[in-house]
Amino acid sequence: MRTDNRYESDIHPCLGKDCMQCETCIFDKPLEEVTKKLRPDETCNYCGYLIKQFKDRHDVIFNACCSKAKIETPTCTRPRTIDFRLTENSDIERPAWCPKLTEEKEKSKKDGGHVMTYAEKCNRLKALPPQLDWSQLTPGKKYVIPSILKRNRKILYLKFKTEFTLVFNDVKEDGTVTNDIINVFKTDIDTNFIVEYKNF
Repeated sequence: MRTDNRYESDIHPCLGKDCMQCETCIFDKPLEEVTKKLRPDETCNYCGYLIKQFKDRHDVIFNACCSKAKIETPTCTRPRTIDFRLTENSDIERPAWCPKLTEEKEKSKKDGGHVMTYAEKCNRLKALPPQLDWSQLTPGKKYVIPSILKRNRKILYLKFKTEFTLVFNDVKEDGTVTNDIINVFKTDIDTNFIVEYKNF
């Protein structure tokens, strides 16, 4: 029922808002969004270029960024954002501008044959035996994760660990321990390649 160009708040779900104030009606939208199930090679979850930007170390929400795709301005350079406000359980959908798509096309032209997908590479790496057993990883020590799948080598200081997670501080090449937090999960490919940092 309409009275003086208004809906009665007790029967109208918009609580009396005039329809002229909205560009679209919320009741024209589906109640449930159908979520697309992505294949591993359609996601960035295990990509070596993936950066998870957390607001602080206790936050569980992060923005997914690509370290391979850079946004350059006169004052700064930053990684390109893939998606916003994600959690560890989120599928990070591979964007159309993914740098790996270009790399794979170029490699396919050169090789003229089958190009191993990112998922296939991940599966092969996961099948390799780990360099160190999980129980050997000790808080208070420095470790190295070598360059895997074109990611840069990392030197890390193990701050603490749980049954499923390693929490590291990033270490600069000069040995300075930074406040940057890096989480490595037991199921990550990185865990197969972590080795103890040695001073030669």
